[in-house]
Amino acid sequence: MAQVDMTEIFGEGWCVTLTRRSPTETLHMMGVEPRRQRPVTVEEVTARRDRIVDYEVPVTLLARSLGNVWSLVLELEGYSGWVGTAPEVLETLSSEGGLAGSAMYLPDEQEVLCARDGNVAVGVDPRTGRLWGGKADTFRPMLNEAGLGRDGDGSWRPGLDELSTAQRAVLALETVLGVRLEQSMLEGPWRGGLSSR
Repeated sequence: MAQVDMTEIFGEGWCVTLTRRSPTETLHMMGVEPRRQRPVTVEEVTARRDRIVDYEVPVTLLARSLGNVWSLVLELEGYSGWVGTAPEVLETLSSEGGLAGSAMYLPDEQEVLCARDGNVAVGVDPRTGRLWGGKADTFRPMLNEAGLGRDGDGSWRPGLDELSTAQRAVLALETVLGVRLEQSMLEGPWRGGLSSR
């Protein structure tokens, strides 16, 4: 199965966050009050993004359930930073024995962060394969097995050199969290609203 390419779907600026909480609770913990959550489409957010001239505007977060365990949050407006990549947000989302992670992509900046039990556990640079964080060594074997480690000469393992940096970011997120994202999960109805963060 081919690796999903978020830039092909959403363009060159996005952040996806995965958490083991309901979409309503996840959005609330990310700064969208439950009473302000409503059905939202990607097209609405994209049209709004294309009209923004003031980069201090609130960010629209979209969320949906991926079955009965995971929720997916999508951000397409990172003008004042990405809510999903804030360590304190991931720590909150992963508290009480949980797991949460985000992958962010801009043409000149990419990052994957994952938190477990209220602490950021590992960060991955999808350009270089470098890992950091308090539990990086715990996740290194699984990331290496997925091909995200570098060979001794610094090259990507076979198959990874064919993936874009955005695809490697999503692969790293999927590997650490044990979730596979498919294009069908990104289509259809979303729930969302403006974040106060």
